[in-house]
Amino acid sequence: MLNLIFILVSGIHSEEPEVCYKLEGHLCVNNQIVDMTFVPLDSIIGLWRFDKNQMDDSQLLNHISQPCELGPGRGAVGNSAYYSGEQYSIIPHHDQYHEIVTISMWIYPLSSQQSFTTILRKALKSTEYTPTILLWPFHDEANVGGGQIEVIVSTSYDKENLRSKGSVTGRKWNHLAIVLQGLSIDLYINGIHDNVLSLKARPLKNEGPFYVGGDPWFNGPLLYLDDLTFYNIPFLQLEISKLVNFPGQVNNRLFYLGCDGCNYHQSLSSCKQGWHLCSLSELTSGIYMHARQNGWLRLTKDFWSRVDEIDEELAKNYLDPQKTKAAICCSDSFY
Repeated sequence: MLNLIFILVSGIHSEEPEVCYKLEGHLCVNNQIVDMTFVPLDSIIGLWRFDKNQMDDSQLLNHISQPCELGPGRGAVGNSAYYSGEQYSIIPHHDQYHEIVTISMWIYPLSSQQSFTTILRKALKSTEYTPTILLWPFHDEANVGGGQIEVIVSTSYDKENLRSKGSVTGRKWNHLAIVLQGLSIDLYINGIHDNVLSLKARPLKNEGPFYVGGDPWFNGPLLYLDDLTFYNIPFLQLEISKLVNFPGQVNNRLFYLGCDGCNYHQSLSSCKQGWHLCSLSELTSGIYMHARQNGWLRLTKDFWSRVDEIDEELAKNYLDPQKTKAAICCSDSFY
């Protein structure tokens, strides 16, 4: 069972010590207290904050064997890992990594490559992929469009992959989360559910090291990476949302992308029980901001909005089965 969670900058590297108060059940990340009371701290089996010479601050003390350059940390506090696209870090294999359920990190893409690049991969040989996280290229020099995330695992069936519907944003910190549990992979971007895949067979584990920022077979992206963490317990939507804290954001557990390229009737049925097609007032209360941040506008600029009464004029647009847009579903407890 495996869960994956993925996690401006100035040119100044901070060497200041942590100033957080020591509270039970909390971690100090970038001089900010992070509430981790929802997860036992002994479940952390890998923690690289890149503020202490790339040491593993978890109970395993499995330090990076091939260090990388350092960059500014998230929020311009502390350090992050800097990857140029050609050099990568190596985290040696540990037997407990077979029990990894969650991997967490933040990424800050700096520029685009011509093809997909490796953010993270565990492998001893080129045919092993469990797990692998790739970043696909952006469409232009401004890092607009593209930027999709792909997750690959090796199974007894074949290598199986999940591609994101949305995308990460260039020159901005992005949080990524993949939950691989049993035969299902769920992908989250910035704490919001993005896509899901049902596997044909169980993932095959391997004895290889973790490669970060590239691997021996493929180049990596040009990016900063911060707060890489491994856990041996699964995270659900609630825990994932606690790892993502953007000031002033709408609660990201209250909406998700229902469908893209669907007509109005399909948009209504894309929302599961306890959810509904978002109304215009809900969409304009902050959800559009998240749609842009998560790359949903790459799919379309038009979104369906819920209407309780459809007059003759609206019917031309809403009831035409050939008219397609994207749909965002809101929780019935949105307000």
